[in-house]
Amino acid sequence: MVDSCRALLAVDDGIARILAALEEKDPGLDHTIVVFTSDQGVQNGEHQHSTKKVPYESTIRVPFVVRADGLLGGAPSIDDEHIVTNVDLAPTLLELAGVDPATIVPGCPDSNDVYETRCRQRGGRFDGRSFAPLLTGGAYAPAQHVFLEHWDPRAAAASLGEDYVPSYCGVLSATAKLVVYDRGRGLDWEGYDLTADPHELRSLVHSGTSGVPKFRTGGRAIYDALLPTLRRLCDPPPPQHPGV
Repeated sequence: MVDSCRALLAVDDGIARILAALEEKDPGLDHTIVVFTSDQGVQNGEHQHSTKKVPYESTIRVPFVVRADGLLGGAPSIDDEHIVTNVDLAPTLLELAGVDPATIVPGCPDSNDVYETRCRQRGGRFDGRSFAPLLTGGAYAPAQHVFLEHWDPRAAAASLGEDYVPSYCGVLSATAKLVVYDRGRGLDWEGYDLTADPHELRSLVHSGTSGVPKFRTGGRAIYDALLPTLRRLCDPPPPQHPGV
């Protein structure tokens, strides 16, 4: 971990060189948008994991910085009220470039499977939504939930390796999270109150070998609130996952 932090110094140097080059082309960066983010987080021992595959906050919440001096006047600000994800980047950059994202249809993968079918049913449009209004002062209707999904081809394996993570579907709101796993022997549940337990140390929804959800105090409310969205978004489920 110390070496990883040391390596980040080179990232700082690289960003400085990029910004200096942009300043030469666009003094003041009045017509430049810079986005700094990551494709994933990694567990450094949190929840006894070292992988990036698990649905915990330390994996999900990655750096997400937008520099838009021409829109924000160079004044730094922090928005911790709205849910924004990487699927929102493409429509955002289109809108900032003067293109209506609704007029662009990226299309669907030619996979000839249920995922292509679902994509075509919704018209092949963007999954995300533009958060440009957060930078321009306009009205913004934020996403209410984030869908989490993972499939490990070893999910049905008899032996569980160090990096074994079963298939799961999950849904995250601003205050809570509900995840259902398929361990190859019935469903298993997790549910967290992220306001009272931001580090996800005590699951309020759990289950035994039967796969039937059980609840600690507050868990039933999380389950009832998020299960309908989980069922809707986990359709189709990841391969070999039985669904919810």
